[in-house]
Amino acid sequence: MNENILVIEYRDEVVEKIIDILKERHYNPIPTKSRSKGIEIANESSIDLIILDADIGDSQGLQLLETFKTEENTKGIPVILLSTPYRKMEFIEEAIGLGIDDLIFTPFDEMEFIASVNGALKLKKLFVENNKLIKQNNDIEEELNNLKDVSEEHYKSFKEAQKKYDDILNYDLETGLDNKKEFYKQFKKFVFESVRHEDTIILSCFCIDGLENIINEFGIMAAEEIILQFTKVLKDASREEDLIARFGNNEFIVAFKRMDIRLYDEKVEEIKNLVRKNELDYNGMLIKYTMSAGISYTAYRKTYHFENNVEKEVAPSLLALHNAKRRGFASVYIHPTIIRK
Repeated sequence: MNENILVIEYRDEVVEKIIDILKERHYNPIPTKSRSKGIEIANESSIDLIILDADIGDSQGLQLLETFKTEENTKGIPVILLSTPYRKMEFIEEAIGLGIDDLIFTPFDEMEFIASVNGALKLKKLFVENNKLIKQNNDIEEELNNLKDVSEEHYKSFKEAQKKYDDILNYDLETGLDNKKEFYKQFKKFVFESVRHEDTIILSCFCIDGLENIINEFGIMAAEEIILQFTKVLKDASREEDLIARFGNNEFIVAFKRMDIRLYDEKVEEIKNLVRKNELDYNGMLIKYTMSAGISYTAYRKTYHFENNVEKEVAPSLLALHNAKRRGFASVYIHPTIIRK
């Protein structure tokens, strides 16, 4: 991790506790008791998070918070405010109005504290990534606008820049998988090809069981690691000609091309076994998880008429996943459209 965390706190025992917790999890705490020194460090150092005592400098914590949230060099740094639980509601409302990222009452629980730190750092990371994407998007749009007016000899460069722009819109940034829009686009081609060759398609929708519980207990960063692990499982269990996409935060779909209807049981069991072997070592805790699946089957024969409605073709597998989740963890539901042979 090694993120730099500025700790502005005047109580020695609280500072020592915070430093121990942060160092144990490989963060880099930078403590100070001085209000002015805190401003100096925040402006001159690379700080990822500020933990600020509301009572620093004769209860001037909110003034310091306002400084951090308005100065150009520090307004992008998340701030966690430490306070006693006896503050009036007006104080809390003022802190929220100044843009506080979290509020922790002392004395605090260690796990709640580190969950708050992880959450604030995650927000910082998303803020930075979002700004990068916005800048990248603006740069590419500017490049496209400039290239539209160039001569024919530069047309190839224009098309390459356009492809970069399209890529940003067509894949999931976290997993690298196609997003729903791109899946529907590719699946439509998939369908026409299957009609032409009289092939079959097994559509499998998956979700990670209890993902919200994992977020609540271990934090969103642990959940993201599990999502990446599960993405790798789906890639390992599929072939190059299959389609894989992320439909939502916890909704994945795989279109298995030319799969015999009798083989989908084996394929789902293979994915289950790969998931069983996964475990995440997160801050000294082992996290295991299961997955649920919904399966549908589409037979494209000479007598089949494709209605050009991709969403309608995918809907049975999504409904099957919904029914699987209703049955509990590690469930598999087969849509009635599948006829066992």
